[in-house]
Amino acid sequence: MSRIFAHGTALLGKLLAFGVLTGCAGYPAQPIQQNREASDGEVSLRARLEQTLFNDLVTQGISTENYLGTPEQVHDIKIILERDVDLRLISNAQRQLFSAIAGHAKAQVPPPEARIERDHQQLTEALTSRLNRLSTARAALGRLNPELLVRVGPSELGQQQFLDLVDSAIAVQLASNPFALDYTQLPSLLIKRYHLPTHKAFFYQTQDSSIRLNPMLLSELSFAEAEVIAFLAGLPGKHFLTHRRQLPAVFPKHRAANQTALTLLMLEAADAVAFYQVDYSRAVRLNHLLLVTAQQLKAINVTMTFDEFVELTTITGTNPARLQAAFAEAAEAPEAFERSARALLALHQQLSGPITSLPIQVLQQEIAALLPLLDVPQS
Repeated sequence: MSRIFAHGTALLGKLLAFGVLTGCAGYPAQPIQQNREASDGEVSLRARLEQTLFNDLVTQGISTENYLGTPEQVHDIKIILERDVDLRLISNAQRQLFSAIAGHAKAQVPPPEARIERDHQQLTEALTSRLNRLSTARAALGRLNPELLVRVGPSELGQQQFLDLVDSAIAVQLASNPFALDYTQLPSLLIKRYHLPTHKAFFYQTQDSSIRLNPMLLSELSFAEAEVIAFLAGLPGKHFLTHRRQLPAVFPKHRAANQTALTLLMLEAADAVAFYQVDYSRAVRLNHLLLVTAQQLKAINVTMTFDEFVELTTITGTNPARLQAAFAEAAEAPEAFERSARALLALHQQLSGPITSLPIQVLQQEIAALLPLLDVPQS
């Protein structure tokens, strides 16, 4: 830990020197005033320095696995931050991160078996209630014109048209920006096929800032789903959330779950946006939300059979190939699905009311308030 302390002290010294030299360049030295209050500018500079030092010390303390790791390691980071940083001057987001670090620094006592079972039951009930609510909303739309939900199919022309539709949907979101998010300084977003084995129909790849589509499942998608893919993996979803200004990735698994949860929350909130208030658009959004909720239920109920999974998603009309892939995906990564389920329920609890009843102006404010929470555990 001495390495971290030395690094942080050196950084603070350099920043202080930079601040003083920058502020005084070209001006004669002023006499030192004793017992005077700091000016607003000096307080602002000190706050920036403390916030930079906070981030640097946390980054230095993260293990090679990009995670704080053991409770002992978390405890050491907590002590260093308390000792070396003026916690009164850090940002609200940093304060939330420090609280999360302090919480994880406490003794990790496994909860009793009865509490684990009760928690599991409560999560199952909450997700089942969500599934029923979404199913009711989907049923209210009735049977849609099949021409609105035509599948992409195997032809190269159709698949390229689908990729173009994803690109167009991203452009619409960028131009309209209904949730008033800061899309400036985002890297270019690519749309590509992904040829390695995966059960995902699509996903966001951080390394090259791209939306990846699985060619094996691309033909099973409907053209209408281009809008959902652009929304979730592009804007306002993973592309924005991955590259927004954020704190050091102290809890990367929780951050990933929180990002997934917020994309699902915003997808549900799209009902408040006039552009998305058409039946086929609502249908494909609800179909996706229902499918993900079924995957989350599968993740926490390992004995669920494929037939039971299909029964949960019957109303979506999803074809068997995609259902098989979705079922396998949930079975392979149950922890990730459970973590995102808990995060989604936690984020919903932060809202001032049911998401489907909030006007767009309120949603803009509340989504902005949720963004700093993405860097700390919500589950």
